[in-house]
Formats: sequence, C-alpha cells, structure tokens
Amino acid sequence: MVAWQGRQTRKRIFFDYLQIFVVAVLLALLIRHFVIEAYRIPADAMVPTLYPGDYIFVNKLSYFSTIPFTDKRLTNVTPPKRGDVIVFVSPVERGKKYIKRVIGLAGDTISMKDKQWLLNGTSLDGKLLGRFQYVEPLSQTEVRGELQQRQLDGRKFQVFESFQMLAATNEALLKEPLVVPSDAVFVLGDNIHVSIDSRHFGVVPIMNIKGKAMFVGLSWEEGHKLPRWSRFAQPIR
Repeated sequence: MVAWQGRQTRKRIFFDYLQIFVVAVLLALLIRHFVIEAYRIPADAMVPTLYPGDYIFVNKLSYFSTIPFTDKRLTNVTPPKRGDVIVFVSPVERGKKYIKRVIGLAGDTISMKDKQWLLNGTSLDGKLLGRFQYVEPLSQTEVRGELQQRQLDGRKFQVFESFQMLAATNEALLKEPLVVPSDAVFVLGDNIHVSIDSRHFGVVPIMNIKGKAMFVGLSWEEGHKLPRWSRFAQPIR
C-alpha cells in the first residue's frame, strides 16, 4: 500500500512538471510568434551601433499586429520613425533579412551633394567624434576610421566612416534625388562604407518590416570564450 502510494506520488509530480514544461514551451512559442523575436548580427554593417555576434531582441508589435497563427497583418499600421533600427525582409532577395536604420519616410526626398547625404535638402552630416577602429570578423583585419554623431528628429546616433573602404561612392549609388513612396522607407547602415542598404536595393516596403530592434540580449565575439558583458541588455538607439 505504501509502495503504491509512493508510485502515485512520483507519477503525479512527473505530470505536474510535464504540464509546467508544456505550458512554458507554448508561452515561449506564442511570444516568439507574436511579440518578440531574437536575431543574431552576422556582419559589421551596423557598427558602431551593433557588432557581429550581438543577439538582439526585436519587438514584432512595434508597427503591426497579426492575425493569430498566421503571417497576415491587420491594417492598423503604425509607421516607423526616422532613426528607428528595424529588421526587414530584403525587397530583392526573397527571405533574406537585414537590419538597418530608417532615414527617410513617405514623401521625404533623399539626395547627395558634395558627398553629403541630404534629407529634404538638409545635410545629415553631424559632429566628428574622433577616430575609431574595430576588427572585421571574416578577415580578422583591423578597420580604422572616424565616428560621426548624427541626429534625426532629435534622436542622436553614431555612424562610422572607414578610411579603407571607399571603393563604391555614394554618388554612384544614388545619382538622382529619390522621393520615398507612401508605402515604403529608405534605410541606411550605420557603417557607411560597407553596408548594403537602400543605396543598393532601393526603398523597403512597409509590409517587409518584421519589427523594431529594442536591445542587445547577449553579445559573443567569435573566437572568444566569454561574452561581451559590457553589451548585455544594452538598448539600441
């Protein structure tokens, strides 16, 4: 009798833990599908804001809400703001995802003059902050350049201009002024001379946006045993 009761108790405990585990997995899947999704930064196109090996969390409800258990989005669209860092599906490479910064919104005019980016006729160039360097992850070579502080609608952020990577000029990629369509945004990477962005594939349709990058959850540089603790829970601005 005692042995039977012991087996029943162990069985009950097992099923209690199993229920907790199943509920936890379902909640995690629901959160990932509807609210927050994690992405790993593979390259250096967003240095100095994001580094290769950063694991970021993206808010999928920043601009859209979806019909449960589908990818169909409801019509209530909250447009991105200038300066937002977004994850989106490439408009030219099916399924490939990018992370860039929103520069131009619907109706904005983007142009180039004397190697300066102009947004509605006003230069985006800001204050030089000094020299900066980082290690490119694939070649393991040191990249040197300058940091520049820019500002969009009162939001400050930094961009990097390399001394070494100037093969393709901005003018060659944007020869004529571009007016952003009503259903799209114009994006650029913060690492100006290495980023593949709207200079290459054009504007990004609003419906291609997956969400807004919120913060770095963890950062792990390739070849290092320990994570970059200084980047833990760092907000993305």
